[in-house]
Amino acid sequence: MRWTLIAIVLTGGISCASAAERVPFNAASAVRSAGSTDDRRRDPVPAFPRAESRPLTPEPPHPLQSRSWLVNSGACLEPLESVYGLSADWADLQRTLNLDHGALLILVTAPAFGRPHALSLRRRPTGDYVLRVTRAAPDEFSPQVREGVIDLLTARLLLKLWAAITSRVQMVESEAGTFDGKAYYFSAGRVTGYTANPRGGSILDRTIFALGWLAKLVEDPTREDPTDRRFIREELREAAARTAAREPCVRAVAE
Repeated sequence: MRWTLIAIVLTGGISCASAAERVPFNAASAVRSAGSTDDRRRDPVPAFPRAESRPLTPEPPHPLQSRSWLVNSGACLEPLESVYGLSADWADLQRTLNLDHGALLILVTAPAFGRPHALSLRRRPTGDYVLRVTRAAPDEFSPQVREGVIDLLTARLLLKLWAAITSRVQMVESEAGTFDGKAYYFSAGRVTGYTANPRGGSILDRTIFALGWLAKLVEDPTREDPTDRRFIREELREAAARTAAREPCVRAVAE
């Protein structure tokens, strides 16, 4: 009986030792198991996958509001009075250039820095039309004068254009100022209009360009090209047509 108990005890010990050898102890696994158990106990809410990181789309910029203002379009002359008070200046120019009242039309150019000059159209008793260029001399007492006969077609275009331009003398509303440059006086009989630094390509700008071209031909006729008069007449016709169409005196310009 005693030997039977000893055999049972020995058999049980050998079985336990074999089981221990078959399942080795791993400390790291034990720590991870314990840790995961603790984490589940502290945070019972299941974890969600992280959202993808996407670049933020910038908001579109607010559109800038455009601003507009009124400017002189260069289609109309302005009166010498009452805002500008240029009647005295016009009288001084007439004396300086010795301009008489026999001219059918006059264009006086008065630079801010420089001597003024004038181009006038006259008619002789013979019926011929004459262009006269008058320039103020340095001594201011004896202006320099040159004259040249002009063809009938060009003279009539000038008279038609002058009648149209001087019929639209009015105050022009403008929010843009002008700086030192050139002032222009358009005179036809008792009507005189004024403009300064007209916009490029405008009616008054093209008219001044055509008359300046004519003045050069009067002062130096040897340099005249056969096509010069044709181009000058085209400029005068276009300016007269635009004036007859009553092109607006002001226009809105957007920033």
